[in-house]
Amino acid sequence: MIEATEQGAITVSLASGLTEASEDFQRDVVKKLKTVPRPMEAIRQVKAEQIRQVEAILPSGKYRVLYADPPWSYGNTQPDYHVAMRRRRGKRL
Repeated sequence: MIEATEQGAITVSLASGLTEASEDFQRDVVKKLKTVPRPMEAIRQVKAEQIRQVEAILPSGKYRVLYADPPWSYGNTQPDYHVAMRRRRGKRL
């Protein structure tokens, strides 16, 4: 990224914004700058390629559904009903 900035391929302010990105992303942007003259276009294309890679991993069958149901805390102070019921059943046995 430093070399690309020194060569004028990317502005200092844009390069500083990319410091939060992963090293792989930065490396891909620098590679893309060799073929794409506009830095923002290079960044857009790298992001699009990453999205395509993720889409290749996603389910492709009939339903194409990923279901996730993480436990959520709703800020209430009541004990969890299921935990309380398991404790009661365990004491009876």
